[in-house]
Amino acid sequence: MTVAFDHIVSLGSDCDTAQVLQEAGWHQTPSVFDWLITPWDSMMAVLEDGGARLATDFYASHGGLSAVCAHYHLIYWHEFARDKQEHPVITPEAARQAREKLLHKMARMKAACEGGGCVLFLRSGVTTDGPQDRFTAGEAFSGVELDRCARLIAGLYPALRFSILLVHYPGRDTLSGPPPEDPRVQLAPMRLVGHPQPGRTIKAPPEDWASLLARVPYAKSRPGASCASVLRTTPLDPAGV
Repeated sequence: MTVAFDHIVSLGSDCDTAQVLQEAGWHQTPSVFDWLITPWDSMMAVLEDGGARLATDFYASHGGLSAVCAHYHLIYWHEFARDKQEHPVITPEAARQAREKLLHKMARMKAACEGGGCVLFLRSGVTTDGPQDRFTAGEAFSGVELDRCARLIAGLYPALRFSILLVHYPGRDTLSGPPPEDPRVQLAPMRLVGHPQPGRTIKAPPEDWASLLARVPYAKSRPGASCASVLRTTPLDPAGV
């Protein structure tokens, strides 16, 4: 059965996903991962505990240009004002505001998952510039990780109908080992354009994203959106719907 998704929720790994959805007119469900750089394990940890320790402690990385969460090891690239050397300025008040904003987005994301609709979780890329990213360090990514993510989401939101779509970049993301077994998980390879630098997007050509989004049955898609006139000919069906 073809059922349109009520929400499309970004799982990172950086700003690509939110930016693409925004340009398509589809960025209507906030995600705590929208504008963060989020290694896979960081994403899993935030989902698991609801982001309880977001923006509570920090350390510097990328020559002082990025603030990294000392607990989750995700990067707050856009959360703080910067000084003349482009270093983030982290004051107690700025940290409080960042935490409030992220927890608010986490609450809205959770509300979408608890609202009885159908959700597509979309992640762009496996590896990140995160200093604690084991996949950037050379470990291969396999379907086991995606199955584990699907089990986690299903455990957190037992009534939720959902799919997970991982956009990956051959030549940058190392995928090997067993494919995912969970029917709610799908993968889409995309061409890699250059090598992204911290804080810069996008890794894939706009026409590739348009082609992919044209296959996503999104209930709130609007004709004339910049990325696609959305077709429903090859839908990505939520499992069990």
